[in-house]
Amino acid sequence: MKNRIKSLRIEKGLSQTELSEQIGCTQQSLSKIENGIQIPGVDLAFKIADFFNVTVEFLYYETNFSGNIKTDQQFNEFPEHLQRLMKYLKL
Repeated sequence: MKNRIKSLRIEKGLSQTELSEQIGCTQQSLSKIENGIQIPGVDLAFKIADFFNVTVEFLYYETNFSGNIKTDQQFNEFPEHLQRLMKYLKL
């Protein structure tokens, strides 16, 4: 499954080992997640999103909305983004 994790990690200047230590997984698991071979569990997905200060939805290209509400338009769109996230997480 395509995601933005690698690009966000590189943007922060982190190695896979450094990021994996920060989020509590192995470097091997992070590599598989970045390459779309493995999908992280809900807890790990939220840890990754929290680490980068974005939404899980943003990590997986469901939106270009990163979670930082800066405008009234983004605020008004937030419920839609939340519904898509809940659908993705099957809540």
